[in-house]
Order: sequence, then C-alpha cells, then structure tokens
Amino acid sequence: PHFAAKNCGKEINFFEVVDFCQKMIYTSKTKGDYLLIESAGGAMTPINDTKTFLDLAKELKIPTLLVSAPYLGSISHTLCTIAALEKHKINIEKIIINQHSISNNQPTSDQQFAETIRNFSKIKTVLISDFLQELKL
Repeated sequence: PHFAAKNCGKEINFFEVVDFCQKMIYTSKTKGDYLLIESAGGAMTPINDTKTFLDLAKELKIPTLLVSAPYLGSISHTLCTIAALEKHKINIEKIIINQHSISNNQPTSDQQFAETIRNFSKIKTVLISDFLQELKL
C-alpha cells in the first residue's frame, strides 16, 4: 500500500485507517455481521513509511486470523509471523491454511502442513474449507 500511495503522489494516514476500521468494527457489531480486515501482504507489510499492518492490529486490539498456505518456505514464514504477533501481544484466534492459493506442486499435504503449524504454534489451525464451513459460507 505505501508504494501504491507513493506512486500516486499520496501518503496513507495511519490514524485515518484506524478510525475507518474502528467505525466498521462498531457497525458490524451492532448489525451482528462478520467483519474481516485483511492486511495487504502480511503483518509486516508497510501501510506508510512508519506503520505496518502489525501496528494496525495492535491499535485495533481485535482477534487476529493468520492466513498461510503450504508452499516451500511457508512454515518458516508462518512461524516468524506468529512470533512477531505474539511478541506484540496480538491475540491470534486461529491459523487458516488457504490450500487453494497455490499450485499442486506443494511439498506436503495440506493436512500435514496444518498439523506442523499447529504442533509448533499450539494455535488452532484449520483448512480454509473447514473455516468457511464454520462460518456457513
């Protein structure tokens, strides 16, 4: 997002993003709706020159869903993200494995990948299909 803004000659105001998210959280709670706030690229992706999506999660103080996928290097990426979130006391509600976002050339089964992440993180880890079933979508 920060590169896109710079390419347009703009800067993203972090506190305007926080305010917008807080309004959407309030609105969804009053309506009883689900609300997912997606980071563009991951927890450490910059929003602007000084703030990341990790900073946004800290500011909003809401449960976090960590989405991962079974590709080469992803176990390390996922465990590093968990460490960063936990260091900043961000509550990870569950980890969702998006097995539909990759090719069929993955090094392991989706279930093995989920079990490995769960084993190391001790956080509930589910496949995206199971998560959507939970939401009844």
